[in-house]
Amino acid sequence: MSDTWFAAIISGVVAAALTAVVTVYVERLKLRTEFKVESAIRLLLKHDKYRSRTFEKIQSYIPGYSDEELRKMLLRSGAICFDASNGEYWGLVKRNKQRLRSGTKKVRQADAG
Repeated sequence: MSDTWFAAIISGVVAAALTAVVTVYVERLKLRTEFKVESAIRLLLKHDKYRSRTFEKIQSYIPGYSDEELRKMLLRSGAICFDASNGEYWGLVKRNKQRLRSGTKKVRQADAG
């Protein structure tokens, strides 16, 4: 009887350890992917020719994410949303400070949660 308990305990510990290792590995891959996407977004928004881009244009470059997921990644990348009469524009805060001061564009407060 004690051999059965010992085998069960060892099996449980091994299963828990393997589950933990796999979970950590998968989460690291997800974070690495998100970091790369955020880096790509920053590069896209740092383009010399464009200070801001439409949400649809960004979505065409960064496919595979829902609208809200992409908006959260934009916020984490240091971007801010400007609602213009012809659509939703996003640009890096560093490159669009004059828009914030001038008040010519209405800044939409996006939910980061």
